[in-house]
Amino acid sequence: MRFATVALAFAALSMLAAPVGATGQDASQVTLTVSVVTTDGEPVSGATLNVSWSGGSAQETTRSNGQALVDVPAGADATIEIDHPRYVRNNPYVVRNASQGPVEITVARAGTATVTAVDADGDPLGNAIVLLRRSGSIVVEGRTDSNGEFTTRRIEQREYALVVYKPGYLRNRSTLAVTGNVARTARVERGSVTVATRVTDDHFDPPRAVEGATVAVEGIGDVATLSDGEATIQVPVNTRIEMTVSKPGYENLTREVQVREGRRTLNVTITRRPSLTVEPLSDRVVVGERARVTVRDEYGSRVAGATVTLDGEQVGETDANGEATVRITETGPHEVTVRAESLMASATVRGVEAATPTATPTATPSPTATATSQPDAISDVVGPGFTPATAAVAVLVLAGLGAWRRLR
Repeated sequence: MRFATVALAFAALSMLAAPVGATGQDASQVTLTVSVVTTDGEPVSGATLNVSWSGGSAQETTRSNGQALVDVPAGADATIEIDHPRYVRNNPYVVRNASQGPVEITVARAGTATVTAVDADGDPLGNAIVLLRRSGSIVVEGRTDSNGEFTTRRIEQREYALVVYKPGYLRNRSTLAVTGNVARTARVERGSVTVATRVTDDHFDPPRAVEGATVAVEGIGDVATLSDGEATIQVPVNTRIEMTVSKPGYENLTREVQVREGRRTLNVTITRRPSLTVEPLSDRVVVGERARVTVRDEYGSRVAGATVTLDGEQVGETDANGEATVRITETGPHEVTVRAESLMASATVRGVEAATPTATPTATPSPTATATSQPDAISDVVGPGFTPATAAVAVLVLAGLGAWRRLR
């Protein structure tokens, strides 16, 4: 009796020491009362609930009333998947910020769909993509096997949008009612689409069209841009292509492009490959004189502040106009090199001796004929237009005139 009294007293003290409100359940847990029902509202018994949350999981089975009690951490996001022989959900049910209370999950009768893809000749088409959508969301996605077949997992018996296609083939779109285990054959045909690419150089404002650029599509071919910078090429539909745009003097540009079933227009910008050029005013300079050079970039703009070296020795920098002068002190070739950042360019200037003046030859006088000595009278009358013979005749005429005058 004495011992019984002590035991009762100890039990009473233990109860008083227990915290107020404590129960057999952890205060951080909440109990979800999960009800699984059909689309008609009928309870579903024997459904396995696979519940998971961050850091834990649980499994319960619905009773005859379609309900099951699940303990989860308070405030957790709990995902519930349903497993039942006759019923299914296309997507798991998610309880956000779990708290004590009821949760109702609707399930539908299960079914499957077997889709067979064939080409235009009716031959099986392997590796074709099969999509089943409902309300815009993808429910099932898969690929056909070597026999052109694909069978879905168990899905809700409902109406779906069915799409079957393959890279290079047009999409076959239809509506598929899954009323059990159903089958459908989808015929897909090859197709191509135009991809138009416009290439511009955005160094300029506004960007300028780039003529003569090559637009190459791997495995298909290449085309050149016209004066408006545009090039068009036919490519298979529903493919992802790798396109490379190139032109001498420009940086190559490679892009991956998703092509569907409509014309695709692409705008691509490329820029010239950074470079320098050195332009000597003359490639021959007299020794002792200065050679003038102009430095330009890839767009022909003058480059100021470029380092200039002559035969490996630094001699200065280009001015604000992109120009520099270097003195040539020896004959022969000299290398003028310029550097700006990581770019370099060279040109050769040849030093030459100054030309020596050449004396002008003096003309040698022509020999002059010496006149034969004649009597004084004849010499006196010899003048322009007279020869010795004509002078003698003139003397005779004068003598005759004198004799004629005396006779008178």
